[in-house]
Amino acid sequence: MIVPTLLFVDDEPNVLSVLRRVFRTRGYSILTARDGKEALEVLEGQIPDVVVTDMRMPIMGGYELLQAIRVKFPTLPCIVLTGYCELATGREVVEQGLAKSIVSKPWRNEDLADEVAKVLEASSGT
Repeated sequence: MIVPTLLFVDDEPNVLSVLRRVFRTRGYSILTARDGKEALEVLEGQIPDVVVTDMRMPIMGGYELLQAIRVKFPTLPCIVLTGYCELATGREVVEQGLAKSIVSKPWRNEDLADEVAKVLEASSGT
């Protein structure tokens, strides 16, 4: 059985810690990055099955990261995980095709896990 790999991108260490714990217990392999620049460095070494990114981060934010992913890895599915005040921007990136969906913070673990599973299923063509 192939274990799906997820890349979580968020500048808050506590958020990354929670996401890592929640998704490891669900059987996923986890990569993390603290901003878009670090995420692109991770992507140079390993391509995950799904990227889940925050929008507002220092150095390189989610919007710039999603644009770079579309150029370098056009089929890599992405999910935006963002605070309520960034929901409009999140919807824009979904409408532009830069992300498959948006999940608002604070999130319910079950809802985010369901969204990741849905995106994985859609990207595998099943």
